[in-house]
Amino acid sequence: MRRWPIWCLFVCLLAPAIVRADKRPMKFEDLAAFQRVADPQISPDGKHVAYQVTTVDLAGNKTSTNLWVAATDRMSPPRRLTTSTKADRHARWSPDGSRILFESTRSGDSQLWVIDLGGGEARQLTSISTGAWNGIWAPDGKTVAFVSAVYPENSDKPFAEADKLNKERDSNDLVVKIGIHEGPCLAVMLNERQDYFGQTVNIAARVQSLSTSQEIHITGPVIDAPAVAEILNRQAIKPIQKQAALRGIADKMLVYEIP
Repeated sequence: MRRWPIWCLFVCLLAPAIVRADKRPMKFEDLAAFQRVADPQISPDGKHVAYQVTTVDLAGNKTSTNLWVAATDRMSPPRRLTTSTKADRHARWSPDGSRILFESTRSGDSQLWVIDLGGGEARQLTSISTGAWNGIWAPDGKTVAFVSAVYPENSDKPFAEADKLNKERDSNDLVVKIGIHEGPCLAVMLNERQDYFGQTVNIAARVQSLSTSQEIHITGPVIDAPAVAEILNRQAIKPIQKQAALRGIADKMLVYEIP
């Protein structure tokens, strides 16, 4: 019996050494393995919470987001409410707590859907050509309001006509504002869209904001690239040099407008 304190001390001293030996730098794969939980919504009776969980398919270079429901008393395990390979998000409870309104890209672009708390098949509520987001219930639960990016010149027309015109213009209207910067960044696939992070991205976004329609602004590292210099010389283009104060960037930068 007297050996127990000695053995306990021996184990306690060894354990930290074992943990330290297993430590390694975090990799991107570690970040991708995390499930991202967001947008919790308490039910009207306070007994449940709905939320969204995003998982990353690293091999497939894509993500999926689904809705889950958990009991607030923790007497039962969380339950997955939707099963989609796309993005189900922005869950909102109906006033009586029997249904959940959400937006989803399962039909292509973002539209509003509704599903019963008990589960089953979700039902699509909107099919507007310009998409639907941020849906909320009316107090009586009979209608919903939502946001859609439409063209104001069509807003006074009947819905069917306006929706058709919005769709046609959405496919034909193109405004180009270009800003180009070069440097390292972190590329991440989220909700089926590839996104980029880092100082390089911040500078590129600020440079792009200097442009108006049909304009191009580039930075020094881009204009110094041999391939870019060759194109400018061949086309006899003389960039206009500027000093620009970019929001969120400490020092002014040299940028070049391509006329």
